[in-house]
Amino acid sequence: MANSSNSVRDGAVVRLRLAGCSPRPLLHYLKALGVLCAVARQKDPSVRCRWDPEGVFEVQTALSAPELERFFLDEYRPTPLLTPWNKDMGFRVQDGAVQMTGTYAVFAGSKVAPRFSHIRDAIQTAQRFLQGMLSRGLVTAKKGKLELSGREGAKAKELLALALRNELGDELIDLLDSVAVLTASGFDFGASPIWTGGNDGRLEFSSLYARILAGKVRRNQSVGPLFDPVTGSPHPWTATMLQAALHGSGGPSQMSDTTGLFNPIATGGPNAGPGYRNTTPLANPWDFVLAVEGSRMLAGAATRRYRGVRSGPAFPFCVRLTPAGHPSLSDRENVRAELWLPLWNQWAGYDELKALFAEGRVQVGRRHAERGVDFVRALARLGTDRGFTRYERYTIAERNGQSHLAVALGSFKAGYRQNTRLLDALDDWISNVQRVAGTEQAPASLRSAWRRFLDLTFAWCQAEADRDRQRAAAVLRSLAELEHALIPRRGAPEHRVPPIHPLAASWLQLVGDHTPEFRIAQAVSSVFARTRAEKARDRFDAMRGHVEPICWYDPADVHWAPDSVNCVWVRGQLVSSLTAVLHRRLLCADQWTHEQRVWFEAETPVPTLAGELALRAASLDDVVAFIDQGMNDAEVEQWILTLSLIDWPRVAARATARRTGREDVGASVQQPIRVPRLSLSTDQLAALIEKAYPRNRPLHPLYGLLRLCLSGGYLPDRMGRPIPPDAQLVRLAAAGRAVEAGRRAARRLRAAGYKPRVSAVPVSAAEARRVAAALLIPISLGSLAVLADQILGEVPMVEVVH
Repeated sequence: MANSSNSVRDGAVVRLRLAGCSPRPLLHYLKALGVLCAVARQKDPSVRCRWDPEGVFEVQTALSAPELERFFLDEYRPTPLLTPWNKDMGFRVQDGAVQMTGTYAVFAGSKVAPRFSHIRDAIQTAQRFLQGMLSRGLVTAKKGKLELSGREGAKAKELLALALRNELGDELIDLLDSVAVLTASGFDFGASPIWTGGNDGRLEFSSLYARILAGKVRRNQSVGPLFDPVTGSPHPWTATMLQAALHGSGGPSQMSDTTGLFNPIATGGPNAGPGYRNTTPLANPWDFVLAVEGSRMLAGAATRRYRGVRSGPAFPFCVRLTPAGHPSLSDRENVRAELWLPLWNQWAGYDELKALFAEGRVQVGRRHAERGVDFVRALARLGTDRGFTRYERYTIAERNGQSHLAVALGSFKAGYRQNTRLLDALDDWISNVQRVAGTEQAPASLRSAWRRFLDLTFAWCQAEADRDRQRAAAVLRSLAELEHALIPRRGAPEHRVPPIHPLAASWLQLVGDHTPEFRIAQAVSSVFARTRAEKARDRFDAMRGHVEPICWYDPADVHWAPDSVNCVWVRGQLVSSLTAVLHRRLLCADQWTHEQRVWFEAETPVPTLAGELALRAASLDDVVAFIDQGMNDAEVEQWILTLSLIDWPRVAARATARRTGREDVGASVQQPIRVPRLSLSTDQLAALIEKAYPRNRPLHPLYGLLRLCLSGGYLPDRMGRPIPPDAQLVRLAAAGRAVEAGRRAARRLRAAGYKPRVSAVPVSAAEARRVAAALLIPISLGSLAVLADQILGEVPMVEVVH
């Protein structure tokens, strides 16, 4: 027999490269496992295997390639695939006796080859049990067929499966478990993602298995069953088929039967072969026989893995569908499950692999993976640290009438991507969203946002290091969109999904961007204030409460507030929304507790109003670019909506702790704040001004006038008191009345004891409105000094030391 495999001999061990065994389709993956199982159990227990980098199955064994083929042709004993509870299995009742008819009848007689003795014994055992159940009235016969349907039939099926488990040998239990799974509440005949009780629609797998092994041979047939049932000898075409199955070579290797869901392309149909429509299946019978052997690896843990309070069977590397990560998936189709089948590049033996498959556990944080998105997250953090390097993803979906197909969804590499651990803190929230988004009542906007989040999560978990920041930013932005889709409408019943818990600052460090849009949004999002009540909990007035209807209490208690008057943001209208937020904060400023300032440096962020705290500052160049429409407003808005999810109060507490060793950033200061002065030399002041404003863009005088009047208490008057804010300045600028706003601001500065160099600033109404919006953006104390130097001709907050 010709040898078409690549083999390498190392002493008494031969390494065979089986090109016919590949990770895709599912039939070929199970076939590779079947070669290992059959050889290890019946010929060479020391056989080892692995997958090479090209995805080809390799085995190390004492058998040469011709010896391996000769084993399957002459010595191999097929494992019984027995489903006596199915109608098409072949059991009939005649004259009160249970008899075997159909294809399996060839194994039930006394003249059967020794290689089929296991199948004969299993059939006779099932026949004996069915006869006893018929005699006791546990099953009935209808038109000669055993009736095992309905409530009574279900009990009979369980009794039959239990009897078979007790009677059959250990070597047959694994395969039986893959078909009918024993759970704490009884047998589940439909739990297996691939066998589902032994049939898929009208296709009965045990009958197909019997026809392939030793069915009838028609006259002048050139391709057919593999063996003669009486002698056990292979037919003339069997060897050629075996070569094609193992090595991917050989002559005619097709049969007229379909292998069902295991190999979708082999079922025939449009684009399944030459011509528009191929009506002839393209399956190799050896593929299915060896896949049956290999499927025992997917059943080893079926009776061992349970989820505590959740009843039901669990299969190795089998999870519920996540309709993401592939364009062909839909959340509306009928899907049994997802399979994530592992590949490994280290040599492993049968017992070792069986133990790994039997464990079949994938961890995400502190819980088991339940869905595809959990699995891909686990791969990104080595949650399956067992030597598996790659996984092939399949979904068992209803795609051909009421039949199912194993659809390959791609290959996923197991690697270490530490940053994906940030999603662990959102596990409970994601589970809640998943529960709501998967219902028929879920609105289309929620389903769309949920699908986008899942797709981006899949992409992030598989991203290379150079794209990690970009993918993480996309996931973070999708979280903001997903939460927006969950906002309950006013007057609606209480929502089942709470808002996202404030996110850790690690997200901010990961997605940090160097664009002016990001810097502006980061500065705006970082502003918050605290309202302290004597008989109620403290509340944070943060940007998040202005962009979505929430109430944020300390510590980090966030819940929906559909009737909130603080939510004033209108999507798609950045300038008017920023101005509306500033108006709202001016109204609330009297309720705020002044945050204790624990540092005073040139880089200190300066908010607009006293009582606020800002954690990030934008540069004057960025602010002027915003006023001059030199940036993408949609990008700024998207980042504001996204970064408002960050837990900025906790960021402030940690910043305080680093400087003072304590976390009392919310300490109450009831008296007006008196800001100390910076003590700088003339050269240091000049350097500070140059650093704060490199003059890439000219300063905007109207903005300078208004921002000095709204300095968050950092600009004192001649008596050392902060200049109080004036809401009318914002109203005039927002109304486009730039000249009036400039004159009013100049009067207030003169009342504070200064002599502003400008007063009336004639600009367009649109530009004045952007100035009003820009007043909300925190700038640094150094930038405020620049504005004072340019507008007032002096820097009051700096004590110049000569």
